Amino acid sequence: MERILTLFSGHFVRNVFILMTGSAFSQLLLIAASPVISRMYNASTFGIFGIFTAIISVLSVIICLRYEQTIVLPEKEEDAAALTALALSIVGACTALVLLIVVFARGYLATLFRVPESLFWWVPPSILLLGISQIMRYWNTRKQQFGFLSITEMSRSLTTIAVQLLANFSGVYGLIGGKVSGDAVNALQSMGKYLQTQRQAVKSSFSPQQMMALAKQYASFPLYGTPQALFNSLSQQLPIFLLTFFFGVEMAGFYALTYRVLITPIYFVSEPVQQVFLQKASELHNGGNSMFPYFVRLTLLLLAIAIVPCLIVILYGESLFHLVFGEHWMMAGTFSSVLVLWVLTSFINVPSTTALTVYHLNKFALIFGIVSNVLRALSIIMGGYFHDVMLSLLLYSLTGAVANVFLILYAGRIIVRKGREYGKAEPDVT
Repeated sequence: MERILTLFSGHFVRNVFILMTGSAFSQLLLIAASPVISRMYNASTFGIFGIFTAIISVLSVIICLRYEQTIVLPEKEEDAAALTALALSIVGACTALVLLIVVFARGYLATLFRVPESLFWWVPPSILLLGISQIMRYWNTRKQQFGFLSITEMSRSLTTIAVQLLANFSGVYGLIGGKVSGDAVNALQSMGKYLQTQRQAVKSSFSPQQMMALAKQYASFPLYGTPQALFNSLSQQLPIFLLTFFFGVEMAGFYALTYRVLITPIYFVSEPVQQVFLQKASELHNGGNSMFPYFVRLTLLLLAIAIVPCLIVILYGESLFHLVFGEHWMMAGTFSSVLVLWVLTSFINVPSTTALTVYHLNKFALIFGIVSNVLRALSIIMGGYFHDVMLSLLLYSLTGAVANVFLILYAGRIIVRKGREYGKAEPDVT
């Protein structure tokens, strides 16, 4: 443990701590509000909200065509500014396309997803705001503005919870309105700071020639990264869609609360760690140093953080949900004890997915995503065939856990090979 703490001394730990402070406040607020919100909205309402969240989650990961990830990679600031402009342009174009689909196909989509037709009018502004937030998050990561990122996350959570609590009379639109309001505050804060502090970069970044050249240079991100991200997001949101199809919106609602409760504390740690590790790993890679010591010890540290809480959920999940959220949410507690293995392995593979991004291994990530997500879909479908929701979730969790472990081992092997190419086994971390 001392070696781990020594390795992550100085700027790395400080930056993670800064991000985790804001993230901790945000996620603890969501956890604290969940028992109240779960008593204001029933499982069916949560199910419809879960479907909406799943739709925008799937769209948001491809709204920038993954060019937002490239912002931290170039050595030149002018290239990073041009990539930011490119990503913003793509977000605008994709949002317009989604709006056209909503205008002409919302009736069909409402029937397909078994939700109110008016829900789809919220989709275009939601993905626009999420796209802007993602781009600005990577820009601020490049600039190491981790304190500002913490503030924007706190603002997002405060706004989301406040609106959801005050607008509970409007049913599912109270939940949706809260989420969209929180995302709007985050996007406006981030974009406002960018325009205020980067005026010169903004003026010079909208060069069509430079943007096209960089788009070609980083073409592997939309070519391979976008489909891979789409498949990965679908794998996370697939249970909502398939549970609704096979077992109804109420079961989807139980899953939605389970996912919210399990992912909230995981996001609290993994998101800031991923942001800081991405910046550090890119720096090491550009400097010809190996990231292997960081990768191994960070993976082990994440495992040490998560193992005890996950064991508690496995043993006492149903009782905890009964106590905290009420008797009518006990099924969600049963779901949590089954899904926690998948959540645990997803948590500890954050350094692995980050390494793939740094090394531009988007083609492998795409193939891996396709195979693993098809297997997860088949797992849920098998449970649906036997009319057994627990079998669906158990097979889904086991399949996801095995895939995550494989990814960790593969990423470790790649990092070792890259380290040998650099000719340095250990980076200078002093």
